[in-house]
Amino acid sequence: MHQITAILLAISLAMKVPAQTEVPAPGEMAPELGLTAILGEGQKEPPSLASLKGKVVVLEFWATWCGACLAHMPSANALVEEFADEDLVYLTITAEDIATVERFMERRGRRGLIGIDASETAFSTYDPVAVPHMVLIDREGRIAASTYANQVTAPVLRSLLAGEDLDLPIKRSSRSDATEDAVYAEPPIGPEITVEPHSGTAGRSLRRGKWQIVAVGMLRSLLIRSIYDLPLAQMRLELPGDPSWTIRAAVPEARQEELLPMLKASMAERMGYHTEVIEEEMECTVLERIPGADAPEVKEKPKGMTRSMGPNLYGEAVSMSRLATHISRITAGERPCIDETGLTGKYAIELEVHDKDSLVEGLARHGLRYRKERRRMPVTVFKPSK
Repeated sequence: MHQITAILLAISLAMKVPAQTEVPAPGEMAPELGLTAILGEGQKEPPSLASLKGKVVVLEFWATWCGACLAHMPSANALVEEFADEDLVYLTITAEDIATVERFMERRGRRGLIGIDASETAFSTYDPVAVPHMVLIDREGRIAASTYANQVTAPVLRSLLAGEDLDLPIKRSSRSDATEDAVYAEPPIGPEITVEPHSGTAGRSLRRGKWQIVAVGMLRSLLIRSIYDLPLAQMRLELPGDPSWTIRAAVPEARQEELLPMLKASMAERMGYHTEVIEEEMECTVLERIPGADAPEVKEKPKGMTRSMGPNLYGEAVSMSRLATHISRITAGERPCIDETGLTGKYAIELEVHDKDSLVEGLARHGLRYRKERRRMPVTVFKPSK
């Protein structure tokens, strides 16, 4: 489905700030935040950690464009409400401008205090790996945990209020510029999404798996096309310029279905676009079964990964939607290919394509064929955000 180079180059995971040599760790006194403004609940001046001593403080490093942050927001709002009358302060920190955050709060209903880190002092000091990133501070002002958002629950906060020690996983990730270090070796404990403009000189590359997508120095147009996985005929970019971006997105293996929605939400917010779907009449390819022919072979224990090499496709566990997408990619103009085979399983497919005749013959060996017709089809239009 994707013809992409699997060689990754440099990627920065920091939030526009250099990583510090020494990051405050659990057990150490929490450094001051240096916030420049505060939003929410009638606050006029941003609090200092010194003024909050005697209370438990939850710091959530966060961004309006972050899909993983949006997914965590209902849990965060619930915690803010549950602990509103207790000695606990839930403080969200962002390096974005006040106007952007205020629009987000009105639109999305984020609760609690939001600290504006315009000077990026807090981000530089605490050096969050990827938002959302949680730092828990006990009543004495010491860091009790530096962890994933899904680790911060009501029982955990009640333990901290009771003065108990916490044993939460520390959120760590490689910050090396080496290519392979940008790829996750194993799924993270919680979702991690980073979308940043690319400022290096690296080439363009992307690697994607079931639970992670990492891209380096790719043009915005190529990233959008890869992530949204639309035929060219069914997407229209109306965005100015075509800058390069890096992304690093991963979710726990059990939450694979959340990866693409989170990343799409993050890309739209961070890159400044929205989508509209219209309908247009266009020429399509329809994939269907040959009447009376046997269905493609089903392997009891499929081996290996599905490979697309140019116009060729090889795999022992290929879905018809995957095959339809491949046909769409290799047909002139990348016209949409609609799966009307009625086959819902995974099949052994070997397709070697040199010309139109070889495509027809290759599909026929699997009991399949395709035909052309004109249909009204959805077209996704990418427009600048207002």
